[in-house]
Amino acid sequence: MSKLKKQSVNPKYTTRLLKAGALLDEMRILVRNWEDLQSKKSQDRLILVENILDKPSRSRARDIFSSAFVPRFLKGQPKEAWKILRVLEAQNVAINILRPIYYWITVRNEPILYDFICEELSKIKQTGKQFITVYEVVVWLKNKLLSYKITWSESVILGIARKILAILRDFHLLQGRVNKKLTSFYLPLEAFVYIAFILSKQGFSGYKLVCHPDWRLFLLPLDAVERKFLEADRHGFLNYLAAGKIARIEFSASTYEEMANVISQ
Repeated sequence: MSKLKKQSVNPKYTTRLLKAGALLDEMRILVRNWEDLQSKKSQDRLILVENILDKPSRSRARDIFSSAFVPRFLKGQPKEAWKILRVLEAQNVAINILRPIYYWITVRNEPILYDFICEELSKIKQTGKQFITVYEVVVWLKNKLLSYKITWSESVILGIARKILAILRDFHLLQGRVNKKLTSFYLPLEAFVYIAFILSKQGFSGYKLVCHPDWRLFLLPLDAVERKFLEADRHGFLNYLAAGKIARIEFSASTYEEMANVISQ
């Protein structure tokens, strides 16, 4: 069982989503600049972060840094994910390819989001229902908190529920400012290949890579994942051979820099 799957069984639910939404633009700025900051002393790094983000208050810049960038892109899984994305940013990869990768790293480091997408949003999509309300998210969240004996106030629960929907909207899985509707979300092949490559670097190979639970974050059933691997094979991103539950996957690159070059072309 993967570390991520264990995390979902015993989630470390926090309220930091109240301070940290999708923040795609801010995370991209920090990813592109962090290499220049990492050797600085702690206080100097915070000052530079504040200047780079150019927020109206220092406290807001620090909230973004501590509540989003640190747990997701510095100390999350995969570790130091900013480096993995930095090579893509350096290649000026298109935003439609970058966005799903930023989404994947964001969600896998936010257990509440991870569980909601895998347990609730995927179920809603399977039923064919198009809209989802804040009330439905609140009910799901209260049941999860009750099962884990976690107590939050009504205002915090409502705030987290709204933030979940807002994040999914910002990452294009939902649309609409008030009434949220499921989109016809498409995972670009280049983004799929890069995520698969990251997972392979984490030790997942063969059929374990094909049926990795993270593909549920993109609302992909197993047969759709298999089709993605076949399509990637046709485009020369990797070699994919499968027979039943036996699969062999070999990528056309061995480093993140090489894979970034492959998908950027």
